[in-house]
Amino acid sequence: MSINSRDLPVSFHVRAYAKINWDLHVLARRPDGYHEIDSLVVRIDLYDEIDISISNGKGIIVDCEISPGKDNLAYKAASLLLESFGADLSLEIKIKKNIPHGAGLGGGSSDAAAVISCLGSFIGMKESLLFETAAKAGSDVPSFLLEGWRRMTGRGEIVEPLKGFEGEILLVCPDCHVSTPKVYSNWDQKPVSSKPASIPDRLELPQNDLFEAANLVCPEIGQAINSLLDHGANIASMSGSGSSVFALFKQKAALFEAAQELGKKYTCHKVRIF
Repeated sequence: MSINSRDLPVSFHVRAYAKINWDLHVLARRPDGYHEIDSLVVRIDLYDEIDISISNGKGIIVDCEISPGKDNLAYKAASLLLESFGADLSLEIKIKKNIPHGAGLGGGSSDAAAVISCLGSFIGMKESLLFETAAKAGSDVPSFLLEGWRRMTGRGEIVEPLKGFEGEILLVCPDCHVSTPKVYSNWDQKPVSSKPASIPDRLELPQNDLFEAANLVCPEIGQAINSLLDHGANIASMSGSGSSVFALFKQKAALFEAAQELGKKYTCHKVRIF
């Protein structure tokens, strides 16, 4: 396909929101090497900023401080989308990272989904093809095409919206990078698999089956969770495969006090889930 040259060049500025895995159940290792999961995920108002410039020509440039060029998931996403639609375009993608890397917040996947959504809207791509392309880019990329709360199953590529709640949480990021493959490798050696309860029960009492495996890589994860509970959090858990943890407080005063105290040791963000 060729885009009408009168539409070009054009630029877009988009936000790629982070997520937290409110809970994460690892059901089994699949024959294809992936793991079967069931996870409730929600968007938070921490985001990367992406500038996308589209012009006539052919080629993709990704400018990012983390994983620049072809190593970036946004490059793969853009390449897959243009290939699926048969479009020849010249793309320049600049990513300003605000989402911590290797923290279980889905920064790279969110960037990829934001690029797919933006380009797909510009080209006029059908929604079904957007999700298909996102699934090829990465297991959890399709989840970021939805807003608010959603449930991820399969290897993460099957997503459905669900009703949750909005509110403020404290996000705590220990100073350690956690490798997702390493965490799953640890899990394979000592599987911890819990049966998902009803959605209301999972919202009230989240559980992350990867916690023990991630804590072996970064013991500060468990230390941060214990500190949050000591400061009055009624829920404290790890997001994804770590290393970030989050806490929900019944009292705002307790949240602010915890942010001040834990902020002396960790990077903390007061964020909204929405």
